[in-house]
Formats: sequence, C-alpha cells, structure tokens
Amino acid sequence: MKLALLFALSTLLYSTSPEMVRGYDSNGKLSYKFEMNYGMMNGVFAKYDPATGNVVAEGNFKNNLRHGTWKIYKDNKLVAHREYKNGFEFEITYVPKEGQPAKPNVTKKANLKKNSRNFIEYSAIAEKDVMWTKRIWRTIDNNETNAFLFGNNKFFGHLFKQMHAGKIKMYSGADDEFKVELTKDSLKTILPEGGFEIVEWKLKEDWVYLNEKMIFEPRIVGICPVIKDKKSGKTTDLCWMYYPDMRESLTGFKVVKKDEPRIQHADDAFYFRYFSSTIYKESNVNNRQISDYATGQAAIAVSHMIEVDLVCVAHGFWVK
Repeated sequence: MKLALLFALSTLLYSTSPEMVRGYDSNGKLSYKFEMNYGMMNGVFAKYDPATGNVVAEGNFKNNLRHGTWKIYKDNKLVAHREYKNGFEFEITYVPKEGQPAKPNVTKKANLKKNSRNFIEYSAIAEKDVMWTKRIWRTIDNNETNAFLFGNNKFFGHLFKQMHAGKIKMYSGADDEFKVELTKDSLKTILPEGGFEIVEWKLKEDWVYLNEKMIFEPRIVGICPVIKDKKSGKTTDLCWMYYPDMRESLTGFKVVKKDEPRIQHADDAFYFRYFSSTIYKESNVNNRQISDYATGQAAIAVSHMIEVDLVCVAHGFWVK
C-alpha cells in the first residue's frame, strides 16, 4: 500500500500544460520523472537508481517519440549515447570500454516511404532479430489530442462504411481474439436503438525490440470502440478490428496535426504514436488487468510504471 500511496502523490492522465510525473519506490526514493503535455510524453525523461540517487538514463520526448540527446549511465559513468533527430532517425556514439578501441558512430534511419496504398509498411521480422517482446493494452480517452477519434462518431462512421463495403472486418467485442466475425445485420442488433456515443477506444499492441534496427517497434494488433447507450448509460465493448487488415481503410480518414506534418490520415497518427492513452493491462500469466489489483491514483501510477519500463528495457540492449 505504501508504494501505491507514494506513487499516487504525483500522477495525472491529461493536461493541456506541461506537467512533471514522478514515481517513487517503497522507501520514498525518486525512481523516475518525465514530462507530459496533452497526454503525451513531451519534454525531459529521467530514470534513477533509488538507492544512490544517481541518474541511470536521461533524454527527451517529443509527442511520445524519443528526441534529442539520450544518455545511459552505469555506476555513474556514461555507457551509451544517442542523438535522435526524431523517433525514427538517430546517431549512436559508441562509448569505448576500458582497454578497447573506439568505434565509429553509426546512423540508423527507418524507411518512412509510403506504399501504393498510402501507409508506411512494417518490415518483416526475423525471429532471431527479436530480443524482447511484450503485449500491452491501452485505453484512448476523448480529449483534445484524440479528438479525431471521437467527434460526432465520425471516425467510427468511416469504419462502419468500410465494413459495409467489405473492406474491413469487425469481430465480437466479447474478447480480443478476433474469432467471431460480425455481419452487418448482427452489428446492427448490438447498436443501441436510442443512440450511442463512443466514449473510449481500446488498443491492443505488441512491443518488440529489434536487434538490427536497435529500436523498440510498437505494432498495433487491434482496436475496439467502447460505446455508451444514450438511454441506459451502459457501456459496451462494441467490436474488435484486426489492425493490420484495416490500415488501408484508415488512410481514407483525414487527420491534421499542425506540429507533425508527417501525419495526414488516421493510420499516420497511430504509426507516429500521436495519441494519448493509459495502459490498463500488460501480458501476465494470470491475465489480470491493472484494475484487478489497483484502483484510482494507484492504478494510474502502475500504468506509468509500465510505460517507464517500456522506455528503459531498451537501454539494456544499447550497452551490449
């Protein structure tokens, strides 16, 4: 309980002005801090060794993507250094180990060229290249950053039309395994007669560390609209959609973000991680959601801890 209370002292979900999130260990020692703005990681990030107070990782984020200088330390000594032009292009400055010659800098740059269907394809993954993976589930709430997913149910309306045109499939919202496909008629029977609104979206994704690219690559598996019956107030997971099969349909829904000109449509927004979200579950042997063992501010704190872990687990591969 002490851990949960300490973390709950400085947690937040969404703010339109910069806010610093801090996390503490069970002894009240600072474990991490990061800035958030508009529900996204924006600004400084730092991970600490609570026992010594020393910084073990520091860098910056811009709209959920690494940006600028990142440094990793061990025993208070620099062991890794990267310069990020953006989340998809960076230069590695190798820090020589004692008695070893220096290595030349290496630049890594992702291929962001769109295919003939107007989206950026994920590269094929060789099993030997996967160093670490974790499945994550998130909720995406209605706020200014995520407005393109909600306004007058327009985004869902676009997907509904794509389903009617036979371009995407929708599956039962009873689980996220994409097993029971919904027909046009069966979906209509689920929709409330008195009207509904989309109150949040659920997102299922895999985080994969790729050795050759030297980066984490989050890949969305599925998305699910959560609807609220306007009469009864009841909320329901309406349906799950398998994300890899719907990417082309997403390119037909225009999205504009003034501070990110690369974003032109909904698939771009997801690819470039331009959305605010809260983790509600990570892969675990008991299949528990965070709400099964934490509530309120403590649950938000756990979500933040998982988010920080996703950032920091990559650092172990940087120094190998």
